[in-house]
Amino acid sequence: MNKFLFFTVFVVFFTPLRATSIVSNQTGDWNSMSTWVGSVVPTSGDVVTIAATHSITVTSDISCAALTINGTFTYNTFNNVTIGSFSNRFSPVIVNGTFNVSTGYGFKIYGNLMFNTGSTFNMTSGGLNINGTTNAAVTSVASGTALLDVSNVTGFNATGGTIFIENPHFDASSVCIKGAKTFGTTISFGNYGAPIVSNNYVISTTQTPSFNQIELTYNSTTVRTVLTGGTVITGSINLINGILWNPSATPLSIKADFDFGTNTAVALGKFEFNGSSQQNIAASYLSGATQGTFDGDLIVNNPERVKIKTNIEIKTGDLIFTQGKLDVETKTLSLRRAPLNYSSSNYVVTYNLYSEVGFLLIANLTAGNTVFPVGTENGALNTYTPVTINAASGNFKVSVKPFTSLPVASFDKLNVEWNIERVFGPVSADVTVQWNTANEEAAFGANRGSSCRLFHYNGASWDMQSLTGGTTSTVGTVHTKTTPNITDFSPFTMFISAILPLEFGDFTAKSDKNHAKLTWNTLTETDNDGFEIEKSTDGKLFLTLGFEKSKGNAIRKTTYFYDDNAFTETAYYRLKQIDKNGKSSFSKIITLVFEDKNTFVKVYPTFITNENILTIEPLNTSNDADITIFDMNGQLIYHKTLSSNTPQMLGTSAWKRGLYIVKINNGKEIKAVKVIKN
Repeated sequence: MNKFLFFTVFVVFFTPLRATSIVSNQTGDWNSMSTWVGSVVPTSGDVVTIAATHSITVTSDISCAALTINGTFTYNTFNNVTIGSFSNRFSPVIVNGTFNVSTGYGFKIYGNLMFNTGSTFNMTSGGLNINGTTNAAVTSVASGTALLDVSNVTGFNATGGTIFIENPHFDASSVCIKGAKTFGTTISFGNYGAPIVSNNYVISTTQTPSFNQIELTYNSTTVRTVLTGGTVITGSINLINGILWNPSATPLSIKADFDFGTNTAVALGKFEFNGSSQQNIAASYLSGATQGTFDGDLIVNNPERVKIKTNIEIKTGDLIFTQGKLDVETKTLSLRRAPLNYSSSNYVVTYNLYSEVGFLLIANLTAGNTVFPVGTENGALNTYTPVTINAASGNFKVSVKPFTSLPVASFDKLNVEWNIERVFGPVSADVTVQWNTANEEAAFGANRGSSCRLFHYNGASWDMQSLTGGTTSTVGTVHTKTTPNITDFSPFTMFISAILPLEFGDFTAKSDKNHAKLTWNTLTETDNDGFEIEKSTDGKLFLTLGFEKSKGNAIRKTTYFYDDNAFTETAYYRLKQIDKNGKSSFSKIITLVFEDKNTFVKVYPTFITNENILTIEPLNTSNDADITIFDMNGQLIYHKTLSSNTPQMLGTSAWKRGLYIVKINNGKEIKAVKVIKN
């Protein structure tokens, strides 16, 4: 019995074990026994080598511990390929021959992928996931080893698909991608576990590749992807979360769009938008981001313009123009200081081809002039019209667009309107606006030097910001105007202020028993002393009722009131405006009809000036009326029967100036009314 037991143990001990190193035997399918030496299909614990003359394909799920490709390996299926595991220390794929990837997304390497001289990489679609297995120092890819090393590849044809880079090295001496190649694939940097270090996505600083498209899909706001200056991204960047960091003094070159996926995502360092067609800085369509942050310089070097489609803040660096414009659409671009290298060709567009209006905000102004280089770009309205603000501190935002607020009709003006807002800061600032001759109405230029003033729109009318001239200068077709101590902010434009010392607005009268309540307003007043209120009962002889003192110089709507408490018959009113120098002018004449409640008819107006219509209106009567009108010579000029309760409107444009008598006879009463045609 003991011998038997000993023999049994001996037999078990010497049973052949599966080899850990497997080499291909011929071309074929990975899961075919005839493909491998010893007819042993590799499993997850095996280190596999594909011989130089062999071509291996995948038709079902496979796995191994490490893979060396001396021949050809093709992944063009949706089956899973797993090299290594998350707990392995080092599970490389080394390519000396040809590695083909297309179609599927199930190829995952827990380790690194390295191409040697003479190798070829072909990727047209599908996905390739390279996971550095960062968990602890002893389980991560070796220090100094790139997760994807294409620096020595001979044939590099990565034209489509996505390469996913996950969980890079534990130490800061390693890099994610090494090799100055042009990636037509999308590179997706993602960390699906807790990050170990804050700057663990690094591109080689000595061999900078060019990328078609980059996605950054971290689950942490502290994770950094490091793309050094000189790296070229020919496609778009989607910064879902975390930090995209360029630590170099050389800008990162971006040829297409840049999306922010969250409000906490940050682009850190220098970034140059230098595409050959329009580029967009936007919020990702997959996210709810409302703001993007550049913690460094943003360089506009695109003759076809760069557009922002989400609010953008340049937190610590500068907006730098090389060529082209930055269109803010309907958003706000926030800077900590004025842009650099702006010009009449390179500026911030706040009104574009689609009539969208946005803002340029500059924060923390310091003593001295701060230039807001804004302008429009809308067909013929391509104009550079900057604003300069001199304030000791504060945050201000500026936009410019075509003139849209209600104008003062009698004033020549510019066809541009600035919106200057004080976000917070001092109560006053000196403001300089700049415009071009092409922005002026026809008669504006003739009085530009001495009479143009800055006006502020208060929502109902325009206020002149200074009665003094301020400083006006002209260089060629470019003009500027400086106005000190501005305290009201929002819409501004330029008017010629010396056309009228006073401009009347409305002048009306209403009856209240034996009172005539007069109301009038002015739109502009300069050196006006006041108004004499005059009254007439025949439209010819006017007597002065009283005087109203002017409320002072203003380019805004100013309203006045006067009460005539001796209103007992139809009256005519006018205003005599008197300047401080004694000169005077008259308003229009208005008529207020005295309504006798006992009368059966009303005739108005009884003093015809600009009006050419005379109205005869029956009042609460069921009788028809006979109308006759005689001129001053007693000659009958009109006769008609007026139906009960039906107003009659007569044209008077052919009437001569003078007195007319209108008689109305309804069979019970006769009423005669004097009407004067002026």
